[in-house]
Amino acid sequence: MPILSMEQNCHKRKRIEESEDIERNIEPRLELSELLELPAEIKVNILFQGILSIIQHNASKKDGIFKPFDGIKEFLDASSLINKEFAALKRESKDTLLNGAKKVAKQIFASGFLNSAQEELDNQLKEILESEYSQENEIKLAQLIIAGANVNLNIILDINEGKNHKTCPLIEIIKSDHYYCLIDLLILYGADVNFKDTDDYTAIRHVIELERDETIIEKLIESKAEINDDTLESAIFKESLSVDTLERILETEISNDRINKMFIKLLKEAIEIEEDNYLEKLELLIEYGADIDIKDEEDTPSLHIPLWFSNEFEYRKEDIIKLLLKYGANIDARDNVNLTIRDIALENNDTDLIDLLDEYIKIEEHLNHIIQCNDILAALINSYQFINSYKFNNFNKESLIKIAKRLMKLHFAQEESKLTKLQLNQELNKQLEDYTNNYVQIIKLVLAGAKSNILNLTIIPKCLSDYYLLTYYYGNYFTAQEKICFLISAVKRGDRDMTKILLDNGADIECRDAYDRTPLLMAIDQCDIDLVKLLLENKANYNASQGRKRSDRGQTALMKAYNLKRKDIVRLLLDYKASF
Repeated sequence: MPILSMEQNCHKRKRIEESEDIERNIEPRLELSELLELPAEIKVNILFQGILSIIQHNASKKDGIFKPFDGIKEFLDASSLINKEFAALKRESKDTLLNGAKKVAKQIFASGFLNSAQEELDNQLKEILESEYSQENEIKLAQLIIAGANVNLNIILDINEGKNHKTCPLIEIIKSDHYYCLIDLLILYGADVNFKDTDDYTAIRHVIELERDETIIEKLIESKAEINDDTLESAIFKESLSVDTLERILETEISNDRINKMFIKLLKEAIEIEEDNYLEKLELLIEYGADIDIKDEEDTPSLHIPLWFSNEFEYRKEDIIKLLLKYGANIDARDNVNLTIRDIALENNDTDLIDLLDEYIKIEEHLNHIIQCNDILAALINSYQFINSYKFNNFNKESLIKIAKRLMKLHFAQEESKLTKLQLNQELNKQLEDYTNNYVQIIKLVLAGAKSNILNLTIIPKCLSDYYLLTYYYGNYFTAQEKICFLISAVKRGDRDMTKILLDNGADIECRDAYDRTPLLMAIDQCDIDLVKLLLENKANYNASQGRKRSDRGQTALMKAYNLKRKDIVRLLLDYKASF
């Protein structure tokens, strides 16, 4: 009886706890239900009260004056997820809420300027920008901007013997190399990012020419900064500008005509450029639509232009020719006297160039044969095997991959290649929802240049591991974390081939799964001795221990194998000098 009574009491407590859980879950829903029934104007007021709280919180921070609206966007984004009505309310009331936020910010951060006239605010703004930098001036500038000073004020500077120079606050801040924390504030309060000074320089061109922090370029682009021809040329030829930032600039839908113009110019002037990344910039222009077979004003094909280089720059000649060939430059293109590049090489008795061209022809013929004689997946696998099985004098693995990518794209993905990058990525994410049935289409989209965030996928089956192989093979853009996802998935499936490919291509052999196991510990749990051998051969840490899962916490590889009574794995680990 006592045991039964204890059991009844236990069940009773459980029912009470479940009841309390239900009540806790219902209460928020009732509050949300009441909120949804409120009139629109009250909902807007609720949102505004939230904004007010955020601004007040920012005012308590040390540098809050420079980011008075920090957190408001995230708050409004979260509110729009409540339902469609709140999402619509956010869109419709955005300007009203922002104007209200600016009024509140003025009262909190710039109370000393509440009664100042517009002219007084503008004059003080100009005066500070023309004076020496100080922290006090920086704070005062922020107050003036928040108080309503004209952020697009035409500032006329007397710089040289009475010669006037027109500028604006945003450009002056960039030129001064100070006050960077005010750039966001200026943009938020409506600074014209496309304002041109007397020299026809915009803010973004000043950032490039003066080698300022490249994150400013991203902010200006997000604020719809235009990239004119002069700015594009500055970005391409500025030695200090990173290739990543140049790519961000090219993403702003630069026309093919403008890219072609810059491509020929960079190709011709490569001999004068000392920077190390000029080749990467050439490649980037090709990736963003430069015509690989474009001719200059003298009817010289792009492939012939490097032949103009003097012997001093022989190494650049070969590098550029290899680059152009791997992207499909026409080896039979003729110049204004009807000569091909091979004809010129023969005339000059340039045996190195002749060998390079002949080797390229053989590679292309072999890959074309593989591609034309197989379906898309077999062509992928066989071309991958070809690339890994042969060594060439003039073309490394990366170059061979580029050649194979181009040929497969031409053969299998002509229709997909007509889509824009945005359309490709959208279509790929859609197809990945049913990857088993859409596998061939997924491959075509990747061939055409689509990219997707693999971390959005919770399961990575065999076909997606093949998809990884494809996407690594056709554009190495996966992050270290994405490689970890694939490696853990491949080990979990016991897929030794894919595990080896991933390890060969830089996946972290000491990564951890959700149970804090390394791939080696996972393979031992699965009693897969072949996979254990592979991981040990690739220098897996055989003394790493597991955490998290309480029953296995602290277990090393040897302890696991011993507890699982796998003598073969124990012996193998002991051969590697593993310890308990």
